[in-house]
Amino acid sequence: MASREINSSRRAFTLVELLTVVGIVAVLIGILVPVVGSARKKANSVKCLSNLRQLAAAGLMHANEHQQHLPIAGHIWSPGIASSLNIGDVARLRYRYFAEGGIFRPMPIQGALAPYLGVTGFRNDSYAHVEADLDLEGIRKIFICPADEQPAKGRTNQDSYGWFGPMGYNSYAFNDAALGFEDISPSYGRARGNLKRITSPSQVFFLADGLPRPSDGLLTIFERAPDLTLYNAFMIDRAFASLDQNRHQKKVNVCFLDGRAETLVIPDTLNLAYLSTSK
Repeated sequence: MASREINSSRRAFTLVELLTVVGIVAVLIGILVPVVGSARKKANSVKCLSNLRQLAAAGLMHANEHQQHLPIAGHIWSPGIASSLNIGDVARLRYRYFAEGGIFRPMPIQGALAPYLGVTGFRNDSYAHVEADLDLEGIRKIFICPADEQPAKGRTNQDSYGWFGPMGYNSYAFNDAALGFEDISPSYGRARGNLKRITSPSQVFFLADGLPRPSDGLLTIFERAPDLTLYNAFMIDRAFASLDQNRHQKKVNVCFLDGRAETLVIPDTLNLAYLSTSK
């Protein structure tokens, strides 16, 4: 039987066809990349809001166990060095502390909230141990915003006598008017973390997307008048405004003292967040 020759040759793509395919792929990539990037940014913002809700809830749990006091933070204006004695908390019932050379120092916000975030093993027996434990994974995953591409170390307390609190990674600046302490004259009405002094907790913010101040590394939203808003801090007192404008594309995530979290537009809706009291 004569064999049949089978023609297995196939027609090759022409240059025009190849260029057409490449062009289509390029168009699809051009469409998909921004969509994927936008979805990622949205997901990061949602996760950031979740972080802040957890932190607000942790703050309220801290208050329930400490005579309705949130963690103390900021530049502690007291008659002496920052200690439980000099801030009038000799029995150490209002705030959490760590030991440093026989002195009980105010715990950084991250450490103060650690037990209420499910973080175990956070030590309070020395400055060095506190600073090391601020880097625990359980702390970092809540206090670092997923959209913060270059997390910075900052501090949340210091005093007027040369003492600076431990530094740790943190994407969120605190409300100095609500958490700050002052026992000096003239007084600017800081609430010392006392929720009983906050008249409208649903309008007063606790933490917000922020950056450490270049001057001292404090992660603070600072104002000298407690009835002002984030808008005032940002627009009027720019030298002390530490909001991160770029993390969420001209928006900032904020949690309030009633436990909720919101996304505010910079600067349009910053007037919705007060520093300490609202009138």
